[in-house]
Amino acid sequence: MKLIMGLLICLLLGVFTSSAAALTASSGDYLYLGEITATRFLPSVINAGDSVSIAIDILNKGSIVDMLDTNVSLDASNYIEVIPTDGSIGKISPGVTKTVLLRFKVSSDAQPGYYQASIIIDFSREGQKVTQTESVLVPVAVSQNNIGVVMSPNVINPGKRSNLTFSVTNFSSNPISNVLFKWSDSSGYILPLGSDNRKFVSSIASGATADFNYVVVADPNIATGVYPLDVVVSYNDTNSSTQSSEIGIIVGGETDFDVSSDSTSSGQLSFNIANIGSNNASAVVVSIPKQNGLTVSGSDSVVVGNLNKGDYTIATFTVQTSTVDVNAAGFGQGQSRRNTNSSVTPSTSNIPPQGMTIPPQGAGVQSALTQQGGFVVNISYTDTTGERQVVSSNFTLNSRTTSNAFGGLSSQRGSASDNLLITIVALIVVAAVGVGYNKVKAKKPLKKLLVVVAIAIAVPILVLLFAPSGLSQYIISVAFAIGVIVLVFVKCGK
Repeated sequence: MKLIMGLLICLLLGVFTSSAAALTASSGDYLYLGEITATRFLPSVINAGDSVSIAIDILNKGSIVDMLDTNVSLDASNYIEVIPTDGSIGKISPGVTKTVLLRFKVSSDAQPGYYQASIIIDFSREGQKVTQTESVLVPVAVSQNNIGVVMSPNVINPGKRSNLTFSVTNFSSNPISNVLFKWSDSSGYILPLGSDNRKFVSSIASGATADFNYVVVADPNIATGVYPLDVVVSYNDTNSSTQSSEIGIIVGGETDFDVSSDSTSSGQLSFNIANIGSNNASAVVVSIPKQNGLTVSGSDSVVVGNLNKGDYTIATFTVQTSTVDVNAAGFGQGQSRRNTNSSVTPSTSNIPPQGMTIPPQGAGVQSALTQQGGFVVNISYTDTTGERQVVSSNFTLNSRTTSNAFGGLSSQRGSASDNLLITIVALIVVAAVGVGYNKVKAKKPLKKLLVVVAIAIAVPILVLLFAPSGLSQYIISVAFAIGVIVLVFVKCGK
């Protein structure tokens, strides 16, 4: 019996001890639940007029109770303007520290010193709303910067010379003198060309701006991205002053393309698209816009994808041209053939050949480009800064690359054969009319007449066979034959 009573007493003591410990821990949680363990200002040196971020570390000092729906906010004096920021960090478990980032702006009128702000922590514990407030001092080191520095442009291409201008403005109410400006890139990839990185002006009046111009180049092998430039301005006002700052510059941006043509089967038009610039291009799309003289069958766009610098790809379209005069190399300078509704192959040059003309059809930019002797292909892509760019390239049509590439007659040569056949038939008709006229009326010696007629027909045919020309040359050939035959009848008549 005594043994049983002893066990019961021990059990009751254990339960009482556990309950007391839990109660003590819970009471401790209610008394010491949240604590700000650290605050950090970014930037660490705060000037009047600066926008500042403050990082706040919050520790749940309890051992049992969670801090739920935790939200942190700022309340400050007249010289500190709170910038609305999401301060919600949700649940903080016991013994866990979480960090929240808030923002504020120091008034430009603030004098050097310490300014008080309040950090307010709102949270819930076991259904009960709790608010804690702790103070923080904001150290304002100096008055607002007297000098403002602006850089233009803010994007440069790697490996290419770029003009960079730093504009220094004196915001103070007094002139500054002996102004020394210098900049540097800590990575060593961006350097000035033809001069060092230091420039000097004797003075800058109050409210005035001085420009410091540099020719710079970024290493061709630099990775595209944002790089900080360290800027230092030294000057004299009421005493000697130095102002340091950082300016970000983007290395990358746009790129260049070379567009050349490639012969394909009849009715198709292919382009070699090469990225010859210094930057990669993504989401590349090649398209042929609507324009006079050229019709695209099917899709007028080809999605290429990514095209890194130095890479190339091929884009192919099914096309037809209409009513286009092309200067055919080998047919004589200034002479042309007409191609109507035929498949074409482009030349490998973006420069229109001399003598190439296209009859005006309509108005606008596309028509103007067409009249200059070419058609337009567009290349759209996303540059390294994320901006969408469009590049237009002019290309021309070549009348003979199809026959050279595939061993067959091009449509232009087929058209020449038709014209030659028509001319031969016309010459035969002229000869027949001459012989008939002689038999019915002139009564001249037949053998002599036949010799003249044969010469009048053979000479134009031989010339046209070995030196094909335009429509006007075929007409002249027929006129030559008629003139020779008529001349024979006139001279014989005399």
